[in-house]
Amino acid sequence: GTPKERMHVASNFLVGADVTSAALFVSTASGYVGISTGSPQAKLDVNGLAVFRSSLAVLGTGLSGTQSALEVIGSTLVVRNDGKVGIGTSSPQARLDVNGSAQFGSGVNKSTFTAEGFLQPRAMTTPGLHAAGGTPSVLGAVVFNSSINDLCVSSGTAIGQWALVGSKLSGNCY
Repeated sequence: GTPKERMHVASNFLVGADVTSAALFVSTASGYVGISTGSPQAKLDVNGLAVFRSSLAVLGTGLSGTQSALEVIGSTLVVRNDGKVGIGTSSPQARLDVNGSAQFGSGVNKSTFTAEGFLQPRAMTTPGLHAAGGTPSVLGAVVFNSSINDLCVSSGTAIGQWALVGSKLSGNCY
């Protein structure tokens, strides 16, 4: 029949001198589209940088279980269909699984979990604790008091409720 579209392509569509230098290639056999590639390997195959001026939605339609909805090659970032995110691992075992060190916050508010499983809590001086009001925001907060080189844990949420938990066990964190 007569095509009703303004442009109808009955065979492969190529923009470029040949498939090796294709700026755009559409395979009518597979339905694959290649940008800067004449041999697309997926529905959309981009050879080079892609910029999305708005948002990018990965729906994961047709995926199940532990299949990846988004994966950056080399296992640097994996978002699985089951909601688990892996950074530095292709098979996350928890909601967030980081293979390597992780830092939370910045500057004086920085805490780090090392790749070996150690916590390096926020460091503050005794005067710094005083200047911050000395009031722990939550029960069980951990801080390294660099004035006395010891760990302190909040034992409440009132002013000065910091318990010394390090090796010295003498004096007060606050």
